[in-house]
Order: sequence, then structure tokens, then C-alpha cells
Amino acid sequence: VETAVISSEFENAILYIDAGKNAKEQNKSIPWKPELDAVKIAEGSGYELKSDGVWKDKQISAWHGKEMHLEIDCPDGILGTLYVHFSDYNGKSRTGLLEFEGRKSKLGLHSGDDGMWVKFHVMREDSNDGKLVLKTRAETGGNLMITSLVLVKD
Repeated sequence: VETAVISSEFENAILYIDAGKNAKEQNKSIPWKPELDAVKIAEGSGYELKSDGVWKDKQISAWHGKEMHLEIDCPDGILGTLYVHFSDYNGKSRTGLLEFEGRKSKLGLHSGDDGMWVKFHVMREDSNDGKLVLKTRAETGGNLMITSLVLVKD
């Protein structure tokens, strides 16, 4: 897993999502629907998610799931980077397996207030069909939590 330090790297973002930010209900899992997310930028891109739901409390809002499947619609043939922020804010020792466009990696421990930004390189071959697919599977901690996602075009 390649971790990222985020600063001006989002300047060319074509998709920027704060997962579950618009959810009204707190302290319980609710089924995901796009309206629950705060989408800051969506230029020529969209997404569909399969997860166990959305969680929001005073500290965090996130997609969560034992397994998640995210499909991002993007412009055909783009080069870029997908940044995904994972959180384990309540210290459940979450770890997991990540698969982006068939390339597998491990997500290690990422507890603490900062969580971890994971960086996936988007090659032309990945985006030629106009779709990017990220799959996650929790190994420890019960589930994985994604708080934000940013797709940057090179």
C-alpha cells in the first residue's frame, strides 16, 4: 500500500467525496444512497457503492463494510491517482485487503485521529472502459471505514 501525504495534490480533482457527510441520523448504520455523501466535485465522473452502510457520529462520517465494492465512472483513458481515506478512529485494529483494478494490496493498521490516505495509480488501461473498480475486504476489526475519496486527473 502506498500512503500519501495530502496537500496540493488535489488541485486537479475530478471527483471529491466526503462519505456520509450529509447523513442526519447518528450512531447507527443506515443504508447507503448517494444523497448521504457530500460531493464537492464531480466533473465527468460519478460512482456507485455496495457496502454495509453509512455511519455517522460526532467524530466521523464514513462508508463501512466487511466488504465494499466501489465503481467509479470516469472519462475514458485518463491517467491519474485515486486517493482513498481509511479511518479506524475508534481503535478496532482494522486491517484489510484492497483490490484496485485487479491489483491487490494490504491495508495495515491505521488507527488514530489521522487515519490513512491510500494512493492508487490510475493507468490508461484501468480507465479505458470508463470505469474504475475498488474492492475492499476487512481482515480484522470487523469492517473497514472510508471517510473520503478523491480522483485526480494528471
